[in-house]
Amino acid sequence: MFWVDEYGRAVRGPIGRYGGPRRITTAIMVVVPTALMALVLLNPFSSTDSDNTVPSLGPTAPVTHAPIEHTAKPARAAVRTPTYRSCAEVRAAGKAPLRRGEPGYSRALDPDGDGVACGRGNS
Repeated sequence: MFWVDEYGRAVRGPIGRYGGPRRITTAIMVVVPTALMALVLLNPFSSTDSDNTVPSLGPTAPVTHAPIEHTAKPARAAVRTPTYRSCAEVRAAGKAPLRRGEPGYSRALDPDGDGVACGRGNS
């Protein structure tokens, strides 16, 4: 099968005039991957130094780093969250009603799930 133009004349194939890449595009498609492969294989930017330092022009003094001092964090006093087994204990402690997020609130003390434990109507 031949490539034909709009007049039905035979023309060059996909590299030719109609729809194919031009010569410069073809050259770029060959040169760029070849250059990248050469860069990877030759790897001119690699370093043989184990510590990956920049090579210097002369002898230099070794670099020493100051030791890191670790300080112990002060122990925080444990804050004890009160736990109540019933609303009677909450009322005896004078904490009723307890709202969600407050110390001592638990889902067990809030049967209707409205976020208020031991409120009016809760036992």
